[in-house]
Amino acid sequence: MTDAGGGSDSAPVDGQAGATPSAGCGMPASDPPGQFVFNKVVMVAGVARKYSLRLPAGYDPSKPYRTIFSLHGCGSHNDQLINIQTATGFDAIIIAPEQISGNCFDDQSSMSKDLPVFDALVQWAEANLCVDKARIFSIGFSSGSWMTNIIGCERGNVIRAKANVSGGLTGAIVPARDCVGNVAGIFLHDKDDTQNPIADGMHARDVLLQENGCAMTSTPYTDVPANTTGLCVQYDGCKPGYPVVWCQTSGINHDPQQTRSPNLFWEFLSKF
Repeated sequence: MTDAGGGSDSAPVDGQAGATPSAGCGMPASDPPGQFVFNKVVMVAGVARKYSLRLPAGYDPSKPYRTIFSLHGCGSHNDQLINIQTATGFDAIIIAPEQISGNCFDDQSSMSKDLPVFDALVQWAEANLCVDKARIFSIGFSSGSWMTNIIGCERGNVIRAKANVSGGLTGAIVPARDCVGNVAGIFLHDKDDTQNPIADGMHARDVLLQENGCAMTSTPYTDVPANTTGLCVQYDGCKPGYPVVWCQTSGINHDPQQTRSPNLFWEFLSKF
């Protein structure tokens, strides 16, 4: 994988240092800040695709914001999203694409029909909102996690990092053929997950380790909320600025882990 990814290796505290402002900076927001606006529509190949949008509370149209694509699990869009907006100090734009009729994303194909939806929403957001183009992220649970891993491979030159609960990476993806850019990544998976076995998450992790030049050795990762202490490791030797973190729980099964994932993921993503 070549390094075509955007972003800085630093950790700006205000979301602006080292930012790459989009064309939409300076344009007034047409949606209310601090709440999800559901059933927005973007046209993709003549098909109306729904998505939700949440601007940060106190949205400033002159400030380039981190922008997070949040992808739901199979079923209801509204209750299968990771609630990252509840994280302490959260300050980012959230864009949440919705699969057609509440089904799963097209997460088993290297030519996923949902990649053009992602592309269209990136284009729309950059044209209409104040997006930091160097700090676009994808997070997902279950089917949304599988889709996030596809985005992290095939749109690694667009997103800076990804965060996953459960999921995996389809065998239809051939990294040497399909992946571009590098992304940082954090994975949260329960070893007792019966719907998305932990081996699937480990495969996605191992692909990212290889792409980021990491060793298979690791050290404890301690920059986590209190209820995640002792569950995470960070792998050694990764390309600077592109860490890979693995967090493993037990006895929870298939669940977005809303008591852990929002703060855990925001702590990770806000470093970039």
